[in-house]
Amino acid sequence: QKPRVVEKVGDRRTLTPAEYARLYFKLAGPKGVYPFSFKGRRYMVRLYDTDARSVLLMTGRQVTKSTLLGNQALTYSLGIDNFKSLYVAPTQQQVRQFSYDRLRTPMKISEYLRAYVGRDAVSSIEHLSFVTGSEIRLRHSFLNADRIRGLQTDLLTCDEVQDLESDNIPVIEQTLFTSEWKLKRYAGTPKTEDNTLAHLWFNESTQEEWMVPCHRHAFTVWNICGEDNLPRRAEDGLVCHKCK
Repeated sequence: QKPRVVEKVGDRRTLTPAEYARLYFKLAGPKGVYPFSFKGRRYMVRLYDTDARSVLLMTGRQVTKSTLLGNQALTYSLGIDNFKSLYVAPTQQQVRQFSYDRLRTPMKISEYLRAYVGRDAVSSIEHLSFVTGSEIRLRHSFLNADRIRGLQTDLLTCDEVQDLESDNIPVIEQTLFTSEWKLKRYAGTPKTEDNTLAHLWFNESTQEEWMVPCHRHAFTVWNICGEDNLPRRAEDGLVCHKCK
């Protein structure tokens, strides 16, 4: 069943996660704070609103995947009562950066999101709680998963999964055992061809890829971006493999 969240104010209409993010999230930039938008990133809407319980993202850098992971955790926590989320990354530094940049900052700059932090709410690097009764916990797991054992979650998010030990993944997934949701979100960048991310991609995913169209030809040319799409000058951006 497609996850939907309940708006806690007004007419209590239901919203998809993408609609929720578009309405209530904000982004901080050099010129101040501005509303969250999917402009230039329409491909992300499908990831916000997917029916799939398990999602694996194998991407390059700077494609807003960390923003997606943070927004999803916050959306479910604020829109679904007593929802438990767990974020896992290889190092403590990555956990600290995600907690500040993708969770605490969005709540700080959005008046709507701030309303869900009650007087008795917990707000630390590794634990956030909300008036909905929902919680987000954050842990690092490089060599072992000892710090994760015993936790219960509805949404498991593993970031930079290429640097996690593959033997730890089944242990981490046990946190979903009692959940009726059992949502899994894995994301990483393929720095090598032999790592946990590559194993999940080749053995446990549908291996779907985004294609970019080029309309400069008699018939549309579709590009699966790779080395053939790299420009001669970095400032030129990606180029069509046929135009090149």
